Amino acid sequence: MEAKLRLLQTATRQMQHSFPYQSSDRPESALSCLLWLSVSSSILRPVLRISSLVTLDISSNFIQGEIPGDGFVSLTSFISLDMSDNSFNGSITPELFSLKTLQRLDLSRNVIGGTLSGDIKELKNLQELILYENFIEGEIPPEIGSLA
Repeated sequence: MEAKLRLLQTATRQMQHSFPYQSSDRPESALSCLLWLSVSSSILRPVLRISSLVTLDISSNFIQGEIPGDGFVSLTSFISLDMSDNSFNGSITPELFSLKTLQRLDLSRNVIGGTLSGDIKELKNLQELILYENFIEGEIPPEIGSLA
């Protein structure tokens, strides 16, 4: 049976080490969010494998580390990603630009650095891009004009 989860919202909660997500061929399986303090961004990998996911709000969860880019490839109907108010670092992973259906991306209030790639133009459906309170440098890529 295919997973039917479409929205996972854990905003202003604190997640623990893992998501005990199991295949849906077992009736007792469920996606659970456990409470804890600061966790690594690797906690997201199992969640990002849920291909039916459309919206993910993990804002204000004390998540640290780089954005796990390799997890985004299976999200073919993804429209909203809110990773704000955490401690994500590194740069914006190029895999985010493969989310063709994405309409809203909020990475604000993290410690993300680097520059904004011209690959932003690949997000043809993007309506909201929220990046304030990070360490992103450089000029705004001219390709962002193709999103208007």
